[in-house]
Amino acid sequence: MRMDWEIRKGTTDRLQKAYADSGVSTGTPVPEEKAVDRAMYGEAVGHKL
Repeated sequence: MRMDWEIRKGTTDRLQKAYADSGVSTGTPVPEEKAVDRAMYGEAVGHKL
């Protein structure tokens, strides 16, 4: 099993827009800084933010 720990900048914004455009999601988008905790990624790979 393989996992990509990095969620690239803008990914959650693009996904939320795609869901809204397709009618799957109708709620208010969540800002990326609230949806993604980059500290966990940094700790997992040994990077300092």
